[in-house]
Amino acid sequence: DIQFAIDQLGIDDEMLVIAGDNLLDFSLTAFAKYAKEKNASCIMRYYEPSVERLHKCGVVTIDDTDKILNMVEKPAETEVLSDLAVASRYLLSPEIFPLLRQTPRGKGNELQLTDAMSKLLENDKMYGCKIAGKRYDLGSKMGFLKGTVEFGLRRAEFREAFADFLRETVKNLEEK
Repeated sequence: DIQFAIDQLGIDDEMLVIAGDNLLDFSLTAFAKYAKEKNASCIMRYYEPSVERLHKCGVVTIDDTDKILNMVEKPAETEVLSDLAVASRYLLSPEIFPLLRQTPRGKGNELQLTDAMSKLLENDKMYGCKIAGKRYDLGSKMGFLKGTVEFGLRRAEFREAFADFLRETVKNLEEK
């Protein structure tokens, strides 16, 4: 969990958190630049999921400057605040560390980063940055497969051989 990583690695500076359950098409350089411009305690990526997925995500409300106003981790369908979900990419300031230590386990008996971030939000500014590109849910088998294929085809060193493999695989399926 994140607290274990912070303690074991002795992290005491800004920290980039990238959860492995989402594959995003985004520029880390642009994300860092945005964070510097906003000068906030936390910057996170967000997206607009399908309505039926909202209760499975961390949901945020923002104002017209992308300032985060509220967040709830995996809200009940009746508690959904908006149609925006956290995309599991965060740039966190050290102010979050004591809050993580004080935050009790939340949904699923896990330490929920969004619970500590909600506490941080009470006294500090946090901003969101909308995803412009695609997002793949690697927690689902189909999302994992689609993301692997698309990103595999983007890599110049794999593109030709991987495309040949995919064409041959589809051809073999059609022949059966």
